Amino acid sequence: MRNKIFVQAPRYEIGYASYHFESENSAFVNWEKLSNHGLHKKKKFINTNLEEKNRIFTGSIDWSEEGGLNGENIWLYLIVFNEEYTKIIRGFVVNDQGGQPSSFSSDLKYIELNTYINNQAGEDEDEDEDEDEDEDEDEDARSLVFINKDGIYEYIQKINTIDNVGNFVSSLFGGSNGHHTETVKNFQSYVCKTLKNFRNEVIEKQQIPELSNDVATLELCAAAIQYCREEMMNRGVNRQIVERIVNESIRVLFNKDVSAIKLISQLAEKYELDDDESAEELIMNMIVRLYGSNIKGRVRNEYIKELSLTETEIKNFIGKITPGFDVFLKKMSRESEYFVDQVLNTRW
Repeated sequence: MRNKIFVQAPRYEIGYASYHFESENSAFVNWEKLSNHGLHKKKKFINTNLEEKNRIFTGSIDWSEEGGLNGENIWLYLIVFNEEYTKIIRGFVVNDQGGQPSSFSSDLKYIELNTYINNQAGEDEDEDEDEDEDEDEDEDARSLVFINKDGIYEYIQKINTIDNVGNFVSSLFGGSNGHHTETVKNFQSYVCKTLKNFRNEVIEKQQIPELSNDVATLELCAAAIQYCREEMMNRGVNRQIVERIVNESIRVLFNKDVSAIKLISQLAEKYELDDDESAEELIMNMIVRLYGSNIKGRVRNEYIKELSLTETEIKNFIGKITPGFDVFLKKMSRESEYFVDQVLNTRW
């Protein structure tokens, strides 16, 4: 079990007592967003063991070096995973002072982060057939909603730090030349900067916190990938090279997780342009999908028909995100052009 992160309900975010398993013998707890509770940002497990036959992990957190925590020196963890290692199904945490154990069956609910990302997409068509539409809903009055799940953005940013990307690409594509490795790293940088620019220019400066969530992050990630793919094609980069760059970059972006790679690849296809379409169509599609996914509360294949979105609703949304969205688009375009310049100057 390598490079797996388990996040806790109901926030499902890294830093809220998330468990990070780097390998069978190396793991730590991340409390970065709970540091005001007297907890270290990160703390390594000691005396770890993974019994693969029964999928049982044991380990301890030792607070004795800090003089104890609330009178407790040792926290002992026993964790039982499901067969796919995507959920913690049983187990407990107990301290050395004889306090009441916390149970993974009832008190603590954990799911593997990439599994959560995949579930968030909600590609279950059967569920849609069972949903009742509210016929009395005033469609023109529908406003953005808060979606209280926002772990994917931080996950992508942390996975794709310069050092992480460089080391991971080198191990993943050991036979690739230095130029190719650098190109994949640069593509990752482009995607991460695009996500960050959206947060700065739209969410923060336009004060639209409703778009600070996993659903919007997935849509933006897919749109940014396809936008740059179209830019490379339009400027004459060989199609095979384009697909190689994009596909390998997606693998690195989501840490080689098969389900997440499949999801983001399928989502990027929703932004593909026909031969007679321009980047303006992709941008409008991005706007519609950002609004529709927020109203729906999840990523879907299509929103206009499913939600009966009106022209008035889309215009109102555009007015809400402007002018920050325009600044964001300029930055995305500039970063994409810069990346393609580097590709065209690379010998393949």
